Amino acid sequence: MVFMSMETYERNMARAYLLNRIAEGEVDIRKGDLLEAGSTLKSLREDIRSADNLVIIGAGFIGVEVCDELVGIAGNVTLIEEMDSILPLAFDREMVGIIEEKLVDHGVNVQKSAMVSRIAGKDGKVSHIELADGSTIPAD
Repeated sequence: MVFMSMETYERNMARAYLLNRIAEGEVDIRKGDLLEAGSTLKSLREDIRSADNLVIIGAGFIGVEVCDELVGIAGNVTLIEEMDSILPLAFDREMVGIIEEKLVDHGVNVQKSAMVSRIAGKDGKVSHIELADGSTIPAD
């Protein structure tokens, strides 16, 4: 399995950030916009490094990739999937088992068959994720 480097991930995040803003008519492509995207990513990187509890919702390719990249950077990383396996539409159970085992070995808390009912917080900051079964997962 090939995982993106953090540098590639950051470039893709910058591209997605700009494409979203362009699509919404907020910006034109200018050098200043690229600098702003870089500044936003730097702020995001600092937030991630200072976080105690990161939660990724969705265990498709992107969710699994993000977990793999963040587990060595942040404190606790939790991956939530509403279906009964990670990468539910991509691989057979045997391959999924191997990938999930690697994530768990690296420190990811994998929650399957878990439906998010609410992302809760206070003063504009997320504090926890509430699941449909009533349990909560701390989040920064």
